[in-house]
Amino acid sequence: MKITPKQNPRDHFGKYALMYTRMAEELSADRLNDVETVTLRAAMDIVWEAARLFHQQAKQLADAVGYDLVTEKPLLPKTTKA
Repeated sequence: MKITPKQNPRDHFGKYALMYTRMAEELSADRLNDVETVTLRAAMDIVWEAARLFHQQAKQLADAVGYDLVTEKPLLPKTTKA
């Protein structure tokens, strides 16, 4: 699927991906509101911290349900090294 510049990529996200994205945004916004003065570096640190937290949780959920949360397509089978 190719997304044109006028399209919003979120229009193509699965329901769980949208939920995790929204939670990460809310957490970031809450933490940014708690800081009196925010530098760009501090803001980026807060956003990346939230992204890492929810990425781990989303990865675990994707493994549990067996499909990619963004595309909702089945995950590739894990290969074992011989």
